[in-house]
Amino acid sequence: MNICPHCREAGGIKTWEKRFSSRGNPVTCKLCGGLSHVLASSAGGTFVVTAFLFLIAVLAGALSGSWLVGLSVCLLAVAYNLWAWQREALWPIPKENAQAARRANWVLAAVYLVIAFFS
Repeated sequence: MNICPHCREAGGIKTWEKRFSSRGNPVTCKLCGGLSHVLASSAGGTFVVTAFLFLIAVLAGALSGSWLVGLSVCLLAVAYNLWAWQREALWPIPKENAQAARRANWVLAAVYLVIAFFS
């Protein structure tokens, strides 16, 4: 469980919910009802480092000729990902800002769909 930035209590936000939170899809604290999210730059950084470690795992396994080396680096990547998501900070967000971000996401999705349809 994670500490809510609104009520400062642990237990209202699960790590799995925190992992998928964003400005347009904030997580709701079960204790106080406050909305919060992980910054996109932090979540993106965790993804990039994890993907890089998986790439190193594939290369290490291929270059060494041993699947055990690749598997051990894959386990390191998974361990890093779990550790990094535990450390990610939650930031409070007002309900109005979350709704505006959700609308902006839908507008961008519609624009992408129109561009893909006509190209």
